[in-house]
Amino acid sequence: MYAQVHILNNDNITIDFSKKDINSVNTTIIQSLTNPKYGDLVEDYSKSGYRTNGLYIINKNINGDLIISNISHDYDDYGNIGDNFTLCDEFPPGYWTFALEKNYYGKMWWHRGTQEEPVSKDIWGLITENDLIEQILQIYKHINNFKDKVLIDEDICDVQYNWGILRFYGTKSTVQHKLNILKKDSYITNLYFIPSRDTEKLSIISEYIWDDEDYFISNE
Repeated sequence: MYAQVHILNNDNITIDFSKKDINSVNTTIIQSLTNPKYGDLVEDYSKSGYRTNGLYIINKNINGDLIISNISHDYDDYGNIGDNFTLCDEFPPGYWTFALEKNYYGKMWWHRGTQEEPVSKDIWGLITENDLIEQILQIYKHINNFKDKVLIDEDICDVQYNWGILRFYGTKSTVQHKLNILKKDSYITNLYFIPSRDTEKLSIISEYIWDDEDYFISNE
């Protein structure tokens, strides 16, 4: 299951948040879409053609009405899924990443190829050591400035949900230690995970913060 991408390919319907009557404009665009749903993506064809230029997401306002809003830039300067979205029953791993590949006929692509997707602190903040399933996997690691790769044993821990698996690198004690530090950081709400292209509904913690040893040492 992937997000539907609604493509606006009509010169008379474009997204312009600078207009004074933006609420009316937003309602008109939503009404022009076929079966719009919360979490769907919208491509303004008049602006797309380079990475995520012209990409928007269907959100909700305080009244629960569907609206079109900008994607976030809190994790990736070129744009990412963020705000109040999270992987869950409704949005399994790969929901947004693979939407720009599966049955897609627009002209956008994610900056990172396999784009990270958010998981809310309401989910990862509840993980305990008992939830972690520890394994040792053989994985390839790039060496010599990414020129070569070798097969190594890697400690990983999985957390299983009915909607998918979240994977962390490290032993149980290491993973729980890092999670405890992250939980105490009030500035961190979402953690970002990369959906696997080999295993369905598997998403792997982004190395962006997980491998930042300076962060964890300074926040001990």
